[in-house]
Amino acid sequence: MENSRFLECLDSDFRRLRLIVPGHLDSVVPSCPDWTVGDLVQHVGMVYLHKVTGMREGTEPEEWPPPGAAEEEPIALLDRSYAALLEEFAARTPEEHTGTWYGPDQTVGFWIRRMAQETVIHRIDGELGVGVPIAPVPDDLAVDGIDELLKVFVVFGVSEWSDYFAEALSDSPGRTVAIEADGTHWRVTTGPGKFTVEGGPAEKLRGTAAADVTVSGSPTAVLRWAWNRETPGEPSAVTIVGDADAVAEFRRCVVIATQLQLAAHHGRDGAERSLGGHRTKQAFQGDFHILTPGEGRTELHPQARVTVVGPDGLEADRQQVFHREDASRSGPLLVAEGLDRPDAPPGEILRHPLNEHPSQAATGELTEHPGGHEQDGVGTHRARGEGDRSRHVQRRGIKHIGSRGAVNVKDLATAAPFEKH
Repeated sequence: MENSRFLECLDSDFRRLRLIVPGHLDSVVPSCPDWTVGDLVQHVGMVYLHKVTGMREGTEPEEWPPPGAAEEEPIALLDRSYAALLEEFAARTPEEHTGTWYGPDQTVGFWIRRMAQETVIHRIDGELGVGVPIAPVPDDLAVDGIDELLKVFVVFGVSEWSDYFAEALSDSPGRTVAIEADGTHWRVTTGPGKFTVEGGPAEKLRGTAAADVTVSGSPTAVLRWAWNRETPGEPSAVTIVGDADAVAEFRRCVVIATQLQLAAHHGRDGAERSLGGHRTKQAFQGDFHILTPGEGRTELHPQARVTVVGPDGLEADRQQVFHREDASRSGPLLVAEGLDRPDAPPGEILRHPLNEHPSQAATGELTEHPGGHEQDGVGTHRARGEGDRSRHVQRRGIKHIGSRGAVNVKDLATAAPFEKH
C-alpha cells in the first residue's frame, strides 16, 4: 500500500472511532476486558502523542506519559493528539529517518503504516464496546494488516528475542499453518526456535507443502481472527480445517511477539514485564495489546496453601492474597478466616484495598516471589508464635516502589488500623 492510502485509512478509522465513543466512555470493551471505552480512547490518544514526541525529539521519550496527559479528558486528548500526529506526518517525508522498534525500517513511513493498522484494530474495539455494527475494513488494509502481524511482529520477534519463544516452540514437531484471504496466501512454518512466513500480498508461494491446518476467510474476517477481535457470541467468520494444536502454537507465538514488541519499544526492564498486558486505568503507553481474554499473560499456577481473601465476601471480581515478606521462610503466609470482619480482634489483618487484584490475575503470581508482590509492593510481616497460627499476624507494610509514596503500617494491635507516613 502507498503511504497516501495508509493516511486515508487512518483518517477514516479515526473519524469512525471519534463518532461512536461520546456517551459510552464507561462501557466495557469485550475484546480488552480490562478496559472501558474511555480507557481505549485515552490509550489511542497516548499512542498518537507518543509517536509525535518521538519524531520531534528524534528518540524515544525519556519521560512518559508527559505531565498531565494521563489526567486529560480522553476525547480531548484523542483530538489533540490526532491533530498533532497529522501535523507531524505532513511536515516529514515517509522516507525520513526516525526511530522505531522494528530494526529493518527506521523511517516515518513505518509509523504511518503502524498508526493506520493501530487505529483500525482499536476502531473495532470501540465498536465492540459501544455495541454498534462493525464497519467494513477495506480489503487492501486488512491484507496488509495480516502481513504486518505475521512478518513485522512475529517473524521479527522470534529472530530478535528467541529466548522468549523457547517454551512455546521447544516441543514443536514442526508445523505448517496455511492462511488464505481471498486470493492472498501465507505459509507459516514453525519448529523449535523457528517461525517463518512465506507469501503475502503480490507474492506467490513456492512448492505445495501440505499444511497441518488451514485458516481461510475474507481479509476482514482473517484480520479480526488473527487479532482476536471477533464479536463475542457470534460464529467465527473464518474456516479452520486441521490440527487444533497447530492453531494453539500459532496463537502462543502471536501473543508473545506482540507483547515483546511493546517491551522493546518502551525500554521496559525486561520483556517479561510486558507480558501481563494492559491494566485498567494505567498510564497507557504501548501500541500492542492483549489479543484475547486470558492470553498474553505469564502462565503462573496457584501454589498449595494459598489463602485467597475477598474484601467483599469472596466476590468473583476482587481478591486479596497475602504472602510472607521474609524471603528466608518458605511457603505462603497463612491468614485467618473472615479477615473482613469489622470486629476482627487485634493481631488479625484488617480489610484493606491496597492488595486487591483483578480476577484475571493468577493467584499464583505472588508465590513466585515470597518477598512480596513486585507490582504493588505489598508485603506481610508476622511474628512467630505457638503453632504459627494465623492469629499471630501482627502487621503489614508496603515498600516504596518506583515513584510511588511509601506507606508503613505499624503494629495493628497498638495503632489505628492503618497509620500512613
